[in-house]
Amino acid sequence: MRISQLANEAGVTTDLLRYLERKGFVEPQMLKLEKRSVRDYSEEQIILVKTIAKHIQTGFKHDVAYQKALEEISQPRLI
Repeated sequence: MRISQLANEAGVTTDLLRYLERKGFVEPQMLKLEKRSVRDYSEEQIILVKTIAKHIQTGFKHDVAYQKALEEISQPRLI
């Protein structure tokens, strides 16, 4: 999934996705398309971004949201 698609689907900005990438929270694969490179997010990265976004939207700082997202993904709660 490309950056604009993910931003739209996760309800975040492309700037936030680039920030998360700079912080090392997400690592999209870079694909070469003719003369430019584009970010391509795997299914795992998409889930991580959506989970981080959920925690940011509830008021957590980015670093804490990332840690909470990792915990949530690694230990899903049973309903």
